[in-house]
Amino acid sequence: MHLGSSQTRQNASMNNAKDAESRAIGVDEDEAGTRATLARNGAAFASGDLEAILANYSDDAIVIRPGCSYRGREAIRGMFEEVQANFTGLVPQSASTTVAGRFALMTWTATSASGRVVQGVDSFVVVDGLIVAQTYMGGV
Repeated sequence: MHLGSSQTRQNASMNNAKDAESRAIGVDEDEAGTRATLARNGAAFASGDLEAILANYSDDAIVIRPGCSYRGREAIRGMFEEVQANFTGLVPQSASTTVAGRFALMTWTATSASGRVVQGVDSFVVVDGLIVAQTYMGGV
């Protein structure tokens, strides 16, 4: 009986530690807020409104792509200007988003004005309604 009781306490302790860790890294954050931020960002991206896109990023946000990173809104502005120049008229076709608290993973496809199909995978960290970190991998 004592062994079972000890095991129960140990399991409860481990679960409490896992719960505390989840809270610390934001897994238990408001998923609805993360989804709302990503929906707003997606609509801004689809419209091509650079100022609306940037309004979704914190002042010190970072975006990481293969081989480079962009820190802060002005650097991120330059990245989006490059994306818009290289893929004019980019129209989102499909997206699948998985959200866990303040974290999200999005896979997507889009078509450019020239008919090129672009595919990508983005991950996001959202805090207080703003994107604070994003990774991006995509291409034709």
